[in-house]
Amino acid sequence: MTSWPVDLAPEPQPRLAGALALLHALVAVLPWLMRVPPWLALSLSLLAVLALPATLARLPGPHCRLRRLQVDGERWLAWIAGREGPVEARPGPGCRVYPGLLVLDLRSPAGRCGWLLARQSVPGDGFRRLKAWLRLSC
Repeated sequence: MTSWPVDLAPEPQPRLAGALALLHALVAVLPWLMRVPPWLALSLSLLAVLALPATLARLPGPHCRLRRLQVDGERWLAWIAGREGPVEARPGPGCRVYPGLLVLDLRSPAGRCGWLLARQSVPGDGFRRLKAWLRLSC
């Protein structure tokens, strides 16, 4: 499969970040609208609010640990913030492929990291190639 090399350094996606923040806010309000018991509504709302930073940390940009990804043959190389050079990585079980969105979960000696990639964040051929790699790998 060396004919499908992928080298990605995606652009930040502020619109996707805004949509995810709005989704978390909706999820935080929803238990109160559904008349869930107050102790459970408070717990679910706090969970939704506290999960927002972890979700935003998966979006490409300066706050994300994963800076760049290169896939060539069976080698997956990841450039991770705070590390010198690339490290070997493997796609994890949390990888998902959707028509306009990729959920990338990478496992490496540096720990677990990943991206939520919208189609607009990378060039079209890179997005399609990574989708193909993930479908074949996971």
